[in-house]
Amino acid sequence: AGGGGGAGEGSPGGGKASSAKRPGVSANFKISNPNKVSCSVDFAVKPGGSADAPVEGGQFPMEVQPAQLDIPPHEHRYVTVYFAPKAISTYQAVFEATVQGGGDPKTKQFTCDLRGDGTLPHITVEEPSALTPEGAPLVKFPRLLLGKRLTRPITLRNNGIIPAVCRVDMPHSNVFTLSGGGATTTLEPGRTQTLQLTFTPDAAGVHTHSARLSVKQNQFEAQTIHITGEGYMEEVMFTNLPHDLDDELRFDDGPVGKSREVAFTVKNNSKRHWRFEWPENTADFKFAPRVGHLHAGTSKTVVLTFAPSAPATHAPAELAMSLVPISYEPAGAPAPGDWDDTMKVDKEVEEEVEGSDGQTETVTKTVKVVVEEPAHVTSTADGAEARQGPL
Repeated sequence: AGGGGGAGEGSPGGGKASSAKRPGVSANFKISNPNKVSCSVDFAVKPGGSADAPVEGGQFPMEVQPAQLDIPPHEHRYVTVYFAPKAISTYQAVFEATVQGGGDPKTKQFTCDLRGDGTLPHITVEEPSALTPEGAPLVKFPRLLLGKRLTRPITLRNNGIIPAVCRVDMPHSNVFTLSGGGATTTLEPGRTQTLQLTFTPDAAGVHTHSARLSVKQNQFEAQTIHITGEGYMEEVMFTNLPHDLDDELRFDDGPVGKSREVAFTVKNNSKRHWRFEWPENTADFKFAPRVGHLHAGTSKTVVLTFAPSAPATHAPAELAMSLVPISYEPAGAPAPGDWDDTMKVDKEVEEEVEGSDGQTETVTKTVKVVVEEPAHVTSTADGAEARQGPL
């Protein structure tokens, strides 16, 4: 070969994102000189293949840098081909490395075909999987008691072949919060990101909101994520349950013969009075109080004791509290003082006992007795009805 050099081998590296100074992707070629003398090599990318691929402003979207290299004997150098398409299309070209002054047809030139597909960054909403009738992503929360909170994920996936820069923005809301929203994120192909959406209803009724997904350099990928949830208020509800559970109470495992107690609150959110009653006490479960009155707008602490005398498993066991709406007599009378079956008073009772002389005699003793339940009647005003409150 002229000058004693040759193009030798050309080994294209895998496509990768180019430096921040150049848009698009790049591929590296390793050019080796296997001979004993230096050589100068010229590089070029020549369009070829389909004539339908658009050329923006007359400039082909593939370019090689540097365009010329001097390679010492038995050494190699790298050149880079950059690909920055501006349209969704397939581009074809020929990469040429030509030795200056080369005379040997076998070593004076190296060529290979290039191909690149113009594409756009692509992000899909993997969760939620539910859709609106129009086909938009929908986060649908179940009915939730006021004051409770529930979190659902919003998962994004890059299903494209190039990195995608995206963000999810959500306007301020009193009942919906988005953890991770408003931050720009770069997702590599195949990768996911999960945001956390929390619903905390502060008023009864249906609440709706939305968030907006945007993808940089692809305005067609912008999506609206619809959000809906319903808050409700029970007339009588359980609060302060351990582990922040709803209508569920868990006892830790423990040895037989050792009692465990759990306290929780029964809250009356309504403007009427209720009579509550738990099931009869069993060998394992005991309620205190078991029966009582719950006046309008008040709360009462209930203690449930689990004291098994033999190995036992309850997984799960439903214990339903009976609720009956009541009013006090005479009609329209104000509610008396609080009452339940744990309230006791001293009462003197007479008892016959055998005296030291063997004769029967009457003595007076003071004992604790449950306070008599206030007089009341079942009320059906305003559509009130008896119900069960399962725990």
